[in-house]
Amino acid sequence: MENLLKNLKDTKVINNDPLAKRIAITAISPEKELALIIMEKLTFDDENVDAQLQQTSTSHKLIQQNDIYHVLLSDSHRRNDKLDNQKVTIIYPATQKHVDKYSKASISLFRETPQKYNDIVKPYIDSLPEKETKWIQALVSGEAENETYYYRGQEFVIAADYKWDKKDFNTLYLQAVVKDMNLKCLRDLRTHHVSLLRSIRREIGNVLKSNWGLNLSQVKLAVHYQPTFYVFHVHVVSVNYSSFPGLNVGQSHLLDDIIEMLSLKGDIFSQMTLTYHLSDLHKLHHLLKPHESDRDLEHGA
Repeated sequence: MENLLKNLKDTKVINNDPLAKRIAITAISPEKELALIIMEKLTFDDENVDAQLQQTSTSHKLIQQNDIYHVLLSDSHRRNDKLDNQKVTIIYPATQKHVDKYSKASISLFRETPQKYNDIVKPYIDSLPEKETKWIQALVSGEAENETYYYRGQEFVIAADYKWDKKDFNTLYLQAVVKDMNLKCLRDLRTHHVSLLRSIRREIGNVLKSNWGLNLSQVKLAVHYQPTFYVFHVHVVSVNYSSFPGLNVGQSHLLDDIIEMLSLKGDIFSQMTLTYHLSDLHKLHHLLKPHESDRDLEHGA
């Protein structure tokens, strides 16, 4: 293998997956044979996290900040006498909800009827403290520090998601967030919101074209249910970001489908049963589980 790797020619990157930390390369051997090389970065060392944090603290650049969310670019990690940049996200002060989101957990599927929404889910949403959306209020008001805005209008803003490095268009990730704090989730949408949703779609298209020469066929526009935070927002993700977990069935609804469904029946999202998955660490999981049965999933609720 050593001789083969040293003598490969005509190398070509055929896939670079930043989420999986994996790159696939083709090359030609001296014998004119095709070689396929797949390289993956190793996992972090659980027992060396203190040293890693110290390295990050000594040399970093703040690239984005909004309330409790801080994104750093750290160049303090040295490997083979070469600096190896790392993007570091710090949520501080964090809540247990943040910890649960990033913890390893089991997943269960739920079917939420309109009655379950009204009796269990809506009271849960209404009980959430206002401080949980403080950073969203800063975002839509334009007061967020180090935030990259691409559109600021009367009804919504479009900004870069903190998980995007603003360099790799294969991982492009924006969010369009409405300013109406009473519009919290998919269940709240009605016929009169169609014009807002079409406006969001149109302005996303303008942002893509004016900034990067892209068009709407190169991104997925999706709405999560259940969302991470309860202010209505649309995720804008590159279609090439195939390993992005937020576009999974059981969580994501395409904006075009939402517009079409509202155009056919204006109160459809208040009337239909919605199926989605939840981590067993999510509070809603514990609230819904006693009311869930195998029959719900087998025959419909």
